[in-house]
Amino acid sequence: MLAILFLGMQSLSAQDLKLTASVDRNPVGVSEPFVYQLVVSGTTQNLPNIELPDLSSFTLLSGPNQSSSFNMVNGAVTTSRTYSMELLPKKAGKHTFPAVAVEYRGRTYRSNAVTVTISANASGSSNTQSSRRNVNEPYMRAVPSKRTVYVNEPFNVSFKVYFRQPVRNLNYIKQPETVGFWVEEFEIPSNIPVEKEVINGVEYNVATVKKLALFPTKSGELSVSPMQLSVNVQKNRRRDPFSMLDNFFDDPLGRTVRKVLTTKAIKINVRPVPQKGKPADYSGLVGSFTMRASLDKSSVEANQALSYKIRVNGNSNLKSLNNLEIPFPNSFEVYDPKVKDNTNLSSGYFKASRELEYVLIPRTAGDFQIKPFRLSFFDPASKTYKTLTSPQYDITVSEGKDLTSGINSQYLQKSDVQLIGKDIHFIKEDALSLIPLGYKPYSGGWFWLALILPLAFFGIAYGYRNHQEKMSTNVEYARRRTALKQASKRLKTAEAFLKKEAFADFYGETARGLIGFVADKTNHAAAGLLRDDVLKILKERELESSLIDEYMKCLDEADFRRFAASAVTSDEATAFYNRALEILAKLGKSF
Repeated sequence: MLAILFLGMQSLSAQDLKLTASVDRNPVGVSEPFVYQLVVSGTTQNLPNIELPDLSSFTLLSGPNQSSSFNMVNGAVTTSRTYSMELLPKKAGKHTFPAVAVEYRGRTYRSNAVTVTISANASGSSNTQSSRRNVNEPYMRAVPSKRTVYVNEPFNVSFKVYFRQPVRNLNYIKQPETVGFWVEEFEIPSNIPVEKEVINGVEYNVATVKKLALFPTKSGELSVSPMQLSVNVQKNRRRDPFSMLDNFFDDPLGRTVRKVLTTKAIKINVRPVPQKGKPADYSGLVGSFTMRASLDKSSVEANQALSYKIRVNGNSNLKSLNNLEIPFPNSFEVYDPKVKDNTNLSSGYFKASRELEYVLIPRTAGDFQIKPFRLSFFDPASKTYKTLTSPQYDITVSEGKDLTSGINSQYLQKSDVQLIGKDIHFIKEDALSLIPLGYKPYSGGWFWLALILPLAFFGIAYGYRNHQEKMSTNVEYARRRTALKQASKRLKTAEAFLKKEAFADFYGETARGLIGFVADKTNHAAAGLLRDDVLKILKERELESSLIDEYMKCLDEADFRRFAASAVTSDEATAFYNRALEILAKLGKSF
């Protein structure tokens, strides 16, 4: 009898703990979310924490979420803890979640492994034709305003969600990639307007969730990769008109289902501008433009400043309009222009202006002319080259003060300023290292240090143990603690691209490192963070405004350079890399 009882106790002990892994569906489509679940249960109330498997092949939509339960049946107590995560596959194929192991009371317990088959075509994919699609299921399209354009010709791409049942809680999973384009993004209001549109005889509600103005920087076939987002769809259950209980217990709001929507990749045919009739001074601009020039005064004394402005307005990218070849008189000293840009996207169309202000200093007296400046561009509407011409300005320069009268003259040549800077040399005093008389090194606090050190080591060991436990069980804590390390790894990868002069990859990896740091520190999904979201997070953290400005400028420059990598020099990229390292170090101290 005692032997049987002993064997029964052994059997019960062997079942003290159980780990079970499962998924809520299998197979799944590459655009379909699913739930991976781990359950640890046993006859003890002190269930151990478990370490989650590697999830890098998936986008984490929500979780890890924890729930606990407590059951008592015929005096037998069972407790369980459930870890659940909603995941979205990143690619098709087979993925195996390995068995999860945990040490408990000197024994090792393992869960079962789970293999998920991920198909390339999702059952709810938005890439099916409208004729085959369930009209009540939402879908998303990328709608370009043009599919054939010239190099630098602007066009828009609108990302639209079509739905017949209420949707809410948009979560951006994957942003479209626009390699080979200069990009400007239209501002979408927080309360997105909804319009009506009839597709194949079916009326849909349509919400434009993203809109881009694109400017191709090279010829050939370019593509805009798919965009992916998830939405919660409110589904109303059909009621039985003859059932009073159904009407009473049914939720009037219906049930909510999460759907992942994906657009198709769109192909854009980019043609080079025609060579026939191309002016020798062609500026590279494509679109419709106007130009206005002004001079603040027509008569001036020698060594006094003039202000000459050129302002260009148009519907295309003007960032390439830098050093204009304006025929200034040779005796005029010309300083680099002050550039002022203005972009307007509020009307639904891209409009831009660039003003260049030149400071001119005539050094000799006489009558001079600023001859007309020509700006040639290609107009895709008429498919012809056009030229804008500024007016000619006559300037009378009278005798002014002589520069040799002293260094207090209002205007000096650059060479004079440099020579003045060499006239004064400063005395440098080295700091003295003084040791007081009677100082005895052996009279320090070694005795007290010997008493404190063991307690300090014990505290460090205890803190390190808690840290390791949190790193293995608390995803938010682990992301926050390793944020700087992960961002540094990305910048190391960016440095490798820099050495290879793969500038597009370099700027892209640097941007991902900067955004990833903020995402990890605040436990956000990096793929869903937009520029405005990052700015809002930094402001909520009450960081210094100067640091926020530096970070956002660095991020904007990375996005700009990534799509105009052909104009980047190695020195510019190296300087940008050093600036990104400095900003990352400042952020690491501020968070």
